[in-house]
Amino acid sequence: MPHSSLKAPCRALVLLPLTALLATPALAQIESASRSSNDIDRTVRVTFNPPGEGEPDDAAGGATRDPNRCPQDRTDIAPYLSAIAPDRGEARTVAARPVFFAYIPETAASQGFFSLRSPDSDYHYQAFVDLSPEAGTIAIQLPDTAPELEVGQTYNWILALACEGDRLRPDSPSVGGSVTRITPPADLVFEDETLSLERAAAYAEAGIWYDAVAVMAELMRSSATHAIVRDNWQGLLVDGGLDRAISNDPVF
Repeated sequence: MPHSSLKAPCRALVLLPLTALLATPALAQIESASRSSNDIDRTVRVTFNPPGEGEPDDAAGGATRDPNRCPQDRTDIAPYLSAIAPDRGEARTVAARPVFFAYIPETAASQGFFSLRSPDSDYHYQAFVDLSPEAGTIAIQLPDTAPELEVGQTYNWILALACEGDRLRPDSPSVGGSVTRITPPADLVFEDETLSLERAAAYAEAGIWYDAVAVMAELMRSSATHAIVRDNWQGLLVDGGLDRAISNDPVF
């Protein structure tokens, strides 16, 4: 059967709060409100177990090795523009329309250009993304109009900063990664639909990166002042080969 195809027009993609994003079919299996900070289990550790073997892949997401900034931006910006994607192993999701994440430093760019496609380009979605003026991690949700990712298929995504209005150049700062949708493991069973450290830890241990990040990102939005949540967010980023300093800035 041929892959679904979508040639989407370049429209602004509004960044919604993650509570709204997680209530969509993208992560339907983890719909629900987060636990209050009083319910957080202090003994849980979220540790990412990269699936597969191999050395870190410098081309597959993560932080860039140079400032990779707009010409108008300060030269001392750190952390750099980064895809919240692991630097080794297969970057997995169980979601039909996953949430993608990127760290955006302070920048003159007010928009980014997001593109997701399969290697054969049968699947192709693209849109402009509104950026926050503050440094932090943004979430990019595929809309309901985008075809579902197919189980077993790997896709590549990229986010480029439009440094001059909505214009892109060949040298526009950009980062990206890959995503592979898998069938949820049979032993990945949750007693309820609460977003929790336990759920994030289960996804991370199973090597399901995007879903672990989605849960932790929502916990950071709701309980960022909780030391255990912040420590686990930082630990997950480091496990993925990302700069631990990213955890010091907010998740939008």
